[in-house]
Amino acid sequence: ALEKAGNTLDKADLAEMEALWQEAKTAK
Repeated sequence: ALEKAGNTLDKADLAEMEALWQEAKTAK
């Protein structure tokens, strides 16, 4: 994902970011 930071994120990137975000929120 980092190598295409200037481009639209693909579904895999979005899914990974969403998973990390949900994990971060529920960890608290």
